[in-house]
Amino acid sequence: MHYIVTLEHPPSLCALGSPERKAAMLAFLTDADGSAVAQGVTIDDAWVDTVGHQQFYAVSADTAGAIESWLIDSGIALTNTIHIRPVRTREEAAELFGG
Repeated sequence: MHYIVTLEHPPSLCALGSPERKAAMLAFLTDADGSAVAQGVTIDDAWVDTVGHQQFYAVSADTAGAIESWLIDSGIALTNTIHIRPVRTREEAAELFGG
């Protein structure tokens, strides 16, 4: 199943504002694929809106619970509000309409 995951934090918790948070964010960004796979999550693509304090991930996983486990275990859930939205590909959506 496909999901779009949005992470958002307030400016006061921005990783750029603290050496400790900066190191933790660097570790998350550089190990995201490995830590995700360990929980059964594949990162298909990812984007960061630095000044908007948001990250966006297109992921695949059997369940949203696997995504939650990845984000909790990584520690990123401690400083971010996270939204996990199940989505369909365009082709899957077209099938709903008889395509």
